[in-house]
Amino acid sequence: MSSVQPAPTSMVRGFDIWSPLNTTVVSVAVDLGYTFCARYVDNLTSEELDTILGGGLALLLVQKAPGVGRYAPTRNGIADGRRAVSQAVALGIPRGVCLFSNLEDTSGNSAADVM
Repeated sequence: MSSVQPAPTSMVRGFDIWSPLNTTVVSVAVDLGYTFCARYVDNLTSEELDTILGGGLALLLVQKAPGVGRYAPTRNGIADGRRAVSQAVALGIPRGVCLFSNLEDTSGNSAADVM
């Protein structure tokens, strides 16, 4: 696995994708000027991780949103966060790497539960 690198300070192009990436897609993305992709720990494999990093893309890790209203109460968000960390550890992701949660649909939560 490639080493952890600081984020660039200049503008970069990236994309977010749920579907697994293969070497062809990674190569095309790099050729088009993309420098990173956001992939979901929920369905990311160590083989795909190697394909992404070995193909020249940086990686932003994301946890899939669990569903409408899932983050109320707080204990659900804590459990989901722990699950995402376990998935990242199983992939060999080093400690200290940021892991994001995709909160596209928060309509079932109260205003106090949504940041």
